Amino acid sequence: MSLRRPVRPVHDNLARAARLSAAGVDVDLRIYPASPHGFAAHPTPMAQAARDDVEAWLGDRLRAAR
Repeated sequence: MSLRRPVRPVHDNLARAARLSAAGVDVDLRIYPASPHGFAAHPTPMAQAARDDVEAWLGDRLRAAR
């Protein structure tokens, strides 16, 4: 999620994550500071870090599902 957009959407996502977690849902919310919407498609170190995080998250869940 991006902090460059207005603060309200960040708070909305934080609140949503809190509600899901309170309901027992496994939540992994990561904030990538100063990153615009769609930043993961760009060739930057922050984008690579986000893609690495997504790959690790998916890999963990796929291994657990076996």
